[in-house]
Amino acid sequence: MKIRRLIALFMAVLMLSFCTTAIAEKAMTVEDIVDSINGVLSQYTDDYSVTGDETGIIVSFAIDGMASEIMAKSISASLDDWATWKMLRMALIGWQVSIEQSMRAIGCEDPTVMIMMLNDQNKDNVFMGIGYGIVAFDITDSLK
Repeated sequence: MKIRRLIALFMAVLMLSFCTTAIAEKAMTVEDIVDSINGVLSQYTDDYSVTGDETGIIVSFAIDGMASEIMAKSISASLDDWATWKMLRMALIGWQVSIEQSMRAIGCEDPTVMIMMLNDQNKDNVFMGIGYGIVAFDITDSLK
């Protein structure tokens, strides 16, 4: 499996999934938003969890092969490899903000939306954590 191709497809779906329809849908519920997130993630991985209520949504997922890919990149340190990672990072920030905006659009006050990309080889480790439109943690920051 080509991780670079997976990342490109993943970014395209992430950017389009909420920006085009969810915010405009005034009749949506939190459950509808959670279902939409599940639909996006199910296209790329079976290893994900989405929980949510009126106070917020927590999304966590792992992509098979990502740990090996990150280790290979940290050894090779190719600028192109890290550029792809940065694009994924920006897409995930955009997705997090879009989910938060969708929740506000349906009347949720000050929702907390967290997105965590987990290590596929050890789910206790987080590769990237995003909330409030910022990256709280990115494993690659410590590898460069």
